[in-house]
Amino acid sequence: MKTLRRDATSVTLTWINEGRDLFALLQIFDDFGSWKTIYRGFRTTYKVTNLFPGRIYRFRSKLGDSDFLEFESATEIEIAYSKHLSRAIKFNKLPLIRKIIAKKPQLLYVKNEENPLRQSIEFGNLAAANVLLTLGADIDDRHLFDGTTALMLALDKGDLNCAKFLLSKGASTASKDCVGRNGLHRAVDTGRSETVEFALLHSFDVNCVDVNGWTPLVRAVVLECSDDVIQSLISSGADVAIPDRNGFDYRKHLEISERKREC
Repeated sequence: MKTLRRDATSVTLTWINEGRDLFALLQIFDDFGSWKTIYRGFRTTYKVTNLFPGRIYRFRSKLGDSDFLEFESATEIEIAYSKHLSRAIKFNKLPLIRKIIAKKPQLLYVKNEENPLRQSIEFGNLAAANVLLTLGADIDDRHLFDGTTALMLALDKGDLNCAKFLLSKGASTASKDCVGRNGLHRAVDTGRSETVEFALLHSFDVNCVDVNGWTPLVRAVVLECSDDVIQSLISSGADVAIPDRNGFDYRKHLEISERKREC
């Protein structure tokens, strides 16, 4: 099974039938976490349409009585329109943003750095972000590879104006990235007490555990954050007894880091 052709919204897949008329079954892994049948028959090629640009899709197929074979294929990014949209966002050309999205609405759903809502947050352009949300951008859309959301990006930057705007528009505080970190973890990563206090004020889970078993509090110790950051977390209910994957809790990490005193 391989990709024969692809564009921004479709991929054409082909497979070898080994000279026999074998019944083919082709399925796609959908956004609901289920395998959906998209073709059954005796052809050796099939064009999958209505896909999003710049996205990797999982497929599986079987010929006759054989087992399913899984594989991936990706759509292309519409480079010309994407570049024009990026410039329009950067320079706050709101009418042009509307014009491009009206012609290529699929650009709203790109799940990488070209995602227009992410770019508006990267540029700190709230007017553009507001227009994009009005046009249908998903405020909680996650980056295809690292799983971050626009709100996490704002917290990464310590841009509290952007973070406040996104929260006012309904951005979720429950989202996690690809390694299980929530927005409070990301705020801790900045090392800025004002960013951490902002996240705590907006009810991010103070005891969220990532794939290492680290809470934001443990991560703050590991990253040698200030006493102010650690004290803010503890005062907001951080559990000092939650063990990580190695069985080490907050106090053990304090010992390992040779921090002079417990906050």
